[in-house]
Amino acid sequence: MLAGVAAGLLGIGGGMIKGPLLLEMGLAPQAAAATSAFMILFTASSSTLQFYLVDALPAEYASWYGTLGFAAALLGGLAVRYATRREGGNAFIVFAIAVVLGVSTFAMLLVGARDHLHLLGSGSSGDRAASATAQAASARHEPESTFSTWCKAM
Repeated sequence: MLAGVAAGLLGIGGGMIKGPLLLEMGLAPQAAAATSAFMILFTASSSTLQFYLVDALPAEYASWYGTLGFAAALLGGLAVRYATRREGGNAFIVFAIAVVLGVSTFAMLLVGARDHLHLLGSGSSGDRAASATAQAASARHEPESTFSTWCKAM
């Protein structure tokens, strides 16, 4: 539950918390990765469905990224299977989790700093902050979030 709260507050995927936590609890790396992916499957699917139902996710984006994500998951699974057979151990999985966490943390830092500096530079506050967030999402060619749409309606 704590992983879900932290993921929601920080805007990160729950796997960034669950994967290392399961490893720390002594679970085998294969089991930790599979368990984390299984939990994330339901979280991501329900979130995608919610965004689609409120028209916050265009159907072409959902189908394109869904297909791309499915293909990437298959390729990733095959690559991990090959690497663990070749290396004969689980160190590759632990290393892969560490690399993904490190890259994700660095990317979150850069995106957060960029957005924060953009808001500070424009002198935004209140309604202008929501507008600046929508403009930043538009500049990145992202659909405006449901939350910002809800804020405008209020």
